[in-house]
Amino acid sequence: MAANEKKATKRTNKFSSGVASLQPLFQGGVYFLLLILVIGGLYWLNQKGKEITSRQQESTKDSNQFFQKNKQQILDNDGTSENRPTGIAQPTELQNTTPENRNEVNDFGAVGSLNHQYLQPQPFSKLIVEIDHVDSVSPSQSSVNTFLSTIKQFVDKPDGVVRSGDNTLKAQKDSYSVQDLLNVAKTNRSNYSQGNMVSLYVLYVNGEFAENTNALGVALNSSMFVIFKDKINEATTALVFAPEIEKAVLNHELGHLWGLVNITYQSGIDHEDKEHPHHSKNRESVMFWAVEDISVANLLRGGPPYQFDSADQDDIEKIKKGVY
Repeated sequence: MAANEKKATKRTNKFSSGVASLQPLFQGGVYFLLLILVIGGLYWLNQKGKEITSRQQESTKDSNQFFQKNKQQILDNDGTSENRPTGIAQPTELQNTTPENRNEVNDFGAVGSLNHQYLQPQPFSKLIVEIDHVDSVSPSQSSVNTFLSTIKQFVDKPDGVVRSGDNTLKAQKDSYSVQDLLNVAKTNRSNYSQGNMVSLYVLYVNGEFAENTNALGVALNSSMFVIFKDKINEATTALVFAPEIEKAVLNHELGHLWGLVNITYQSGIDHEDKEHPHHSKNRESVMFWAVEDISVANLLRGGPPYQFDSADQDDIEKIKKGVY
């Protein structure tokens, strides 16, 4: 072998040896970088969860004020406008849930006051569900399917649960007051309770709720609740998608229209969170006060709960039987 070739071979061997000696250091650096990225990602998710939970606490406080006003309307039968919930447009007679008036329907009454009409088989044998939405914020089909399945699971309607209406409308504004939402419903809602039919109305809008900019959903009266889809999209994370939150909010607001928790009755089970009235203290219930709580623990187990727990279900069954 020529002298030049020998020298070239030695240089190549030294270079290869140098690269080999650096390889463990390079691998260690890559692993360290990955570890930093994982820790950073978990820290970001945790901070995001705390931020959303904090916002939801404020949202729940505002919602509780709504429920307290609605509860006063149910309990007070003097018919004076001073006891009506703020923003309810011209409700008809105030409604107590007594055997004498369970065959009456006030679609603009207090939240929870139609719970017997929704859940019991008579005198309303059919339930019509209408879901209207602003064209820029379409409902998630999977979330709606879960919502409708939940209704069918618990209501006793011999003539079935039927979806009807479902109008698409143009956005009115970016911030909606109670009266704005009632006006949108008045213009677009197709179905009202009549004959053997009781109506449930869901409205999806863009933007936010003027009375509480952190709200993801709000039950406005006895037959209507609103979903703020843009706010739900803002609450998503890398591990919990919008449909998971949306189906939880849908079922949560549905529960309030059914009177949960203790809106129109006093449960024999101690499951109401005293710090957050009309919400469950069980973290696994869809009626938990912070159903949109996106903590790391919630992320790892698949998102917020969307089902009624055993205490909720016991209350529902007693409402159906007329015990409550």
